[in-house]
Amino acid sequence: MNVPFAIPDLGNQEIQEVISVIKSGWLTTASRCKQFEENFAKYVGAKHALAVNSATAALHLGVESMGADPDTAVLVPTFTFTSTAEVVRYFDAEPIFVDCEPDTFCISSDLIEQAYDHYKANNLPAKKIKIMIPVHFGGHPCEMNDIVALAKKYGLKIIEDAAHAIPTRYAAAESLQESNQIEGKLIGNTGDITCFSFYANKTMTTGEGGMLCTDNDDIAKRVQVMRLHGISRDVWDRFETGASWEYDIVAPGYKYNMPDISAAIGIHQLKKVEQFRDQRQKIAQIYFDELKNIPGLILPRLKCPKEFHSWYLFMVLINPEASKNGLTRDDLITELSKRNIGTSVHYKPLHRMSYYKNRYKLKPEMFPNAEWVFQRCVSLPMFSAMKENQLEYVIESIKEILL
Repeated sequence: MNVPFAIPDLGNQEIQEVISVIKSGWLTTASRCKQFEENFAKYVGAKHALAVNSATAALHLGVESMGADPDTAVLVPTFTFTSTAEVVRYFDAEPIFVDCEPDTFCISSDLIEQAYDHYKANNLPAKKIKIMIPVHFGGHPCEMNDIVALAKKYGLKIIEDAAHAIPTRYAAAESLQESNQIEGKLIGNTGDITCFSFYANKTMTTGEGGMLCTDNDDIAKRVQVMRLHGISRDVWDRFETGASWEYDIVAPGYKYNMPDISAAIGIHQLKKVEQFRDQRQKIAQIYFDELKNIPGLILPRLKCPKEFHSWYLFMVLINPEASKNGLTRDDLITELSKRNIGTSVHYKPLHRMSYYKNRYKLKPEMFPNAEWVFQRCVSLPMFSAMKENQLEYVIESIKEILL
């Protein structure tokens, strides 16, 4: 049997919508994109949703809209994909790396404040911290109550990296749950900007694509212009029959627009996203039930209700000191690969990557939690189209290897 790490869950509705776009003769950004944006904004409760061709593009546009420049520093996790930090470097700004929590793998207000204080105390270098980018890792929500409070304390802007988090719901700290208004609310508009990914292996997909959400009219206007070459008008407005050709370039923008073929897929994926999440949670629950009490295997430890989690990832940890014959994370990956079971590692921390390690003189001991997690983590197959016999095969294989 073959079990991939992840595959998209596409149906006839997506196929027919794409065919309709092809038959229309207009393949790039137009009515489907506009419809997708309107549907997405309504779904997450944001005033504006702006479709782009990747979550990286959304993050880049978000950082640009906040005026990042070479005098800017931005707080980012070390335990994340490179795009979270690389968009900071596009402006010759400096990322300040933050350790993760050992259970949720997210950053917390305490860890952010530690990194902030260390940076200020050591003046490394003398740049103004203006922005923070928390990542809702694997679909688990960051504790945004405390993070928002910290941002207000220091006058920082928040760009939420929600590439893993559709649909994830905010979870307040236990002491704040009864009175807090964000408890159970979909991620989408608590920070200044929220960026989503629709890459092929995400919880919903457009093949390639992303979305930037904001309630700020000025940010939305800037992003709308900058996502397409800095042109003052949307391209589909200029090329409609009878429309004026006139336009202006108001800034040196980028080529980040989402084509209608992608949006056509997204329209129908969004309609199914809650169904996809429910199916992922069922798979997660079976993993929890069947893999508990296995020596050396640490299952996800949540600080939110299971129904708040998007379950983009089901990431487990392997503790060699407690596993059979000292089996390591890499040993488990190798053995599962022999059985044609796909896995992944999320992520090799950025402080281990040559560019960041060398430029900022980063050492593993500076990020003890991320190091501890990285050396043990492996993501198991998780996708909404996963068949029962595939799930059973993965579970039985893990038991065979670890028991």
